Parts: sequence; structure tokens; C-alpha cells
Amino acid sequence: IPLEEGNLYIMNPNAVHYFREYSEATDLILNIVLPKNLFQKSIFRILLNDPVLNAFFIRYRIENEAQPSFLYLPSLDIDINQLLELLVKEYLNKKEYSQVIIEALLTLIFSFLLRSYKSSSKPGNSLMADILDYIYLNHKTVTMQSLSDHFNYHPKYLSAFIHKQTGQTFRDLTVRIKLQSSANYLLYTNDSIEQIVELVGYKDKSSFYSMFKKEYGVSPSEYRKQYR
Repeated sequence: IPLEEGNLYIMNPNAVHYFREYSEATDLILNIVLPKNLFQKSIFRILLNDPVLNAFFIRYRIENEAQPSFLYLPSLDIDINQLLELLVKEYLNKKEYSQVIIEALLTLIFSFLLRSYKSSSKPGNSLMADILDYIYLNHKTVTMQSLSDHFNYHPKYLSAFIHKQTGQTFRDLTVRIKLQSSANYLLYTNDSIEQIVELVGYKDKSSFYSMFKKEYGVSPSEYRKQYR
């Protein structure tokens, strides 16, 4: 992939990538690799209050061949460039409170990036974002029929569109959104796991535990202890 000045790519966690030699001695390429827990700390506060952005990251966490391995933003504005420079300086200097500053900078950077993405989305992406937004806001009760009625599309068309855009079925996508919502509740509320199970629309607690551990690799209680 040819890179130009100001380009930025957000890679999926499992995307394999490397850099070839670049032409100019003055060129600078930053490859920022974030530990999972640091990423979650910096982005989850944004996701908790913005269902569209929550849906955005659910979409780009999907790991299959139908899903792009990266998100491309053609140019960065001056605010993001300055924040990236500060981020690198804090990482290299490792002075007092550097970790706190780095986490705060990451939250700002992702906020600017997501704002940029939302303002430049293509029509197909915009419809998908609206669909994800609706599912997120109504994940406790949403069905394919209620989704189709809301957007005035035939269920078969909408089902095919969702699969084409995400590589996931409507059911799998809804499950993922429920689990993401439950993860947010675990991190940023004091609700019991029993309350969270009800809030996200699961009737069977054991099924919720099984699906959560499959998605995140740990139980809900372990997740809360590890990332809170």
C-alpha cells in the first residue's frame, strides 16, 4: 500500500503488515502498537457514551476474510499530528505521569480520528453505521423484522446487506453488540453481573457466560477485575 504524507491506517489486531524501504531519508513512519488493555482504557469511555462509535469498533473488531484488515484515513489534520507528536515524546521520555498523559492523549487522538471517520463516511458505510446504531440502542429487543420495518427494507435485502458489509449474520452481529455493551457495563458501572445480563437482553445466564468467555477469553467477573 503506497503511503503519502498524512496518511493513517488503523489495523485490525491480527493484520500482518511490514514496511518496505522508503525513498526519502527525511521520511518518518510511525508504527504504534497498543496493548489490548491500554486500547480499551483509552477508547471505552468514548464508546460508552456514543453508540455509533461503539458500533464502529465492533465492526472493525470482526476478524474474517470479508472484513477489511485496516481502516484508511487519507489525511490527518494539524490537531491529530500535534497529539501524535506529544504521544511519541511522552513514550520516549518516560517522565513522571507519562503513563497517565499517554492514556489521555490516546483518548483525544481516537476522538479526533472517529470524528474524521464519521464526517467522511461513504453512503454505504453511513447506512451500515445507522443500522449498527439502531441495533446497539435496541439490542435487548431488536429483531430482523423490527430492523427492516425501521429502515423500510425487505428483511432478505437487509440481511444480505449486513452480511456483505460486515461478514456477519444479523444474529452474530447482535450477539457481538450485546457482548460489547455488557463489557461497557462491567467497566463503567457497579451493576451486578445478574443485572447486566438482564440489561443486555439475555434470558439465560449460563448462555451469556459462555458467549462472553468465547468472545473475550475470560469470564465477566475476571474481565471486570482485569480491565477496570
